[in-house]
Amino acid sequence: SIKYKARLVACGYSQQANLDYSSDELYASVCSYSSMRYLLSLATQKGYHLFQTDVEAAYLQSVLTDEIYMDPPPGSPRLDADGNPIFLKLKRGLYGLRQGGFYWSQCFKEFMTGSKYDMGFRPMTGEPNLYRKSFEIEGEKAELYVGQYVDDCLVAASSTKALDWFMERISDRFPINPSSSGFVTSEEPGLLLSMHVKYDRDAGLLSFNQLSAIEALAKKVRFGR
Repeated sequence: SIKYKARLVACGYSQQANLDYSSDELYASVCSYSSMRYLLSLATQKGYHLFQTDVEAAYLQSVLTDEIYMDPPPGSPRLDADGNPIFLKLKRGLYGLRQGGFYWSQCFKEFMTGSKYDMGFRPMTGEPNLYRKSFEIEGEKAELYVGQYVDDCLVAASSTKALDWFMERISDRFPINPSSSGFVTSEEPGLLLSMHVKYDRDAGLLSFNQLSAIEALAKKVRFGR
C-alpha cells in the first residue's frame, strides 16, 4: 500500500537576519565526528551496551519564546469573515524555521540537564552535545553516555537496567521512533552519521565504514560529468 505524508514547514528563506533571528539562533545540536568516535571507543573498551534512538518530529517538541507569525499554508483560508488577512502565530518550532534547530537544542538540553525533569546529566567538557551521568540503580553503580546529533541519539550504557531507565524517561518526554531504535550489534549494524557501525560487545570488537557516503559521492561525481 502507498503511504502519503505531509509536513507543515516554515519558509525560513523569507526571514531576515538580525530582524527575525540572530546569528546565535542558527545553532543546532550536532555532536562532532570525533566525539562520536570517542563514544564508540569508550563503549568498546568498557564493554557497554550501544543503543540508537531518535525523536520523531523533534523540532515540534520545542516551545517558542519569540513571537513568530506565518502565512496560512496553501488551501487554508487567508481572510476572516470580515475580510481581514489571517496570520498564524507559531507556538512550536517548525522545520524550515531558521531558529528551529536552536529551539530544539535548548529543549533537549533542558530535558537532560535541567531540574524540571531530574535527569542529572552533564555535558562533557568541550562537547556540549555529549552527555554523561553516573548514578546508582537498584543498588548497582551505573553509567550512561548520550551523544546527540539533532534528533538522533547514540546511548552507551553500562547495563541494560541503566538503558531501560533512560529510555523510559525519554519516551515519557518525547515521541520515540520505534523503527529507528535498537541495539547496535554485529547482526544489526547501526547507521550513525553516514557510518555503518558493527559492534560485538562480548568480543570487544567494533568496526565502522562510510560505504554509503562514498557511494553517494561517487554517484554525484559520476552524474556531474
